[in-house]
Amino acid sequence: MRSSVFAVLLFIAQTTARSQSADLLANRVVKHMAQTLAVQPNYTCLETVERWVTSKNGKRTLQDRVRLEVALVDGKEMFSWPGAQKFEATDLSSMLPSGLTDTGDFAIQVHELFDGKSATFSMLLEEQISGSDVPRLDFSVPAEHSGLTVNQSTESSGYHGQLYIDPASLDPRRIRVVVEIQPKFAISSVTRELTLARVAIGAGDFLLPQSADVSLTRLDGVEFFNHIEFKSCRQFTGDSVLKFDDPVTPPSTPATTASREIIVPTGLDFQVRPKEGFDLTDRAVGDPIQVTLDHDLKSKGSVLFPKEAIVDGRITRLTRTSNVTLLGITLETIVSSAGKASIHPRAI
Repeated sequence: MRSSVFAVLLFIAQTTARSQSADLLANRVVKHMAQTLAVQPNYTCLETVERWVTSKNGKRTLQDRVRLEVALVDGKEMFSWPGAQKFEATDLSSMLPSGLTDTGDFAIQVHELFDGKSATFSMLLEEQISGSDVPRLDFSVPAEHSGLTVNQSTESSGYHGQLYIDPASLDPRRIRVVVEIQPKFAISSVTRELTLARVAIGAGDFLLPQSADVSLTRLDGVEFFNHIEFKSCRQFTGDSVLKFDDPVTPPSTPATTASREIIVPTGLDFQVRPKEGFDLTDRAVGDPIQVTLDHDLKSKGSVLFPKEAIVDGRITRLTRTSNVTLLGITLETIVSSAGKASIHPRAI
């Protein structure tokens, strides 16, 4: 009997000590992150998303690859296509109307966890990651304190998960999130895993996302999985013109001898063709692309743009199957030595 009582008391003592240790570590991490996020500048990164679909029979296929520019501006995530002059979209689904879209990975998730009022931390444990013991804190965020929504719902969903901490710096290195699914959704699970690291921006280094894995499984067993990587991060200012290294840097366009705007009447039909060396191997939805006019573009007998004039556009669809690649392009401008003209967006 005495040994049983002792075991119970020891268990209670260990549980209490673990709870106190969890509270202590959580308080230190929250304070550290509050200081870190307070001095973090507005920044922007190149986001590349691979979108996969696993069918009911377990076959996994790459749906498409998407490239975006994403920025944290005054606490909000904003999106644009690579090379665009400014950020406009705050709703990613307006840019990608089909497939799994996910926001919050870039900044909002981290800010919400460490605002000091949304998350409750518990259960301090240690796990082995890459041969090292890493402290793990469990957390939960109730729906009333959550900014996370599912399936374009206006109602917030609660979530819980695990936070893995660098014991030396107190930086969170990995965040696992399990969303609490509301019964009205035809979804069985939604999970998210973020990996973070220090990145140099300007004169400082800041804790930024490196990658994210997002999974959504429907009740019928079909799984949608996005693997996201963030690169080329830099400080964002309102007058920034953002350019990134290959493969997303817009192809160079020959300088025009005249910068005048040529008005092209609406309703004109014209054909374009790929430039020599056209290759889709490393391309993604959102990338700038150039094609050329296949014949002179005329109006009332006058040549507005000659054959071979450059037509700038953007990839809007790039779906690969075992037999065929489906390419969609939105044309934006025509450029030649005579001048340039804007094209009303039109998918081909």
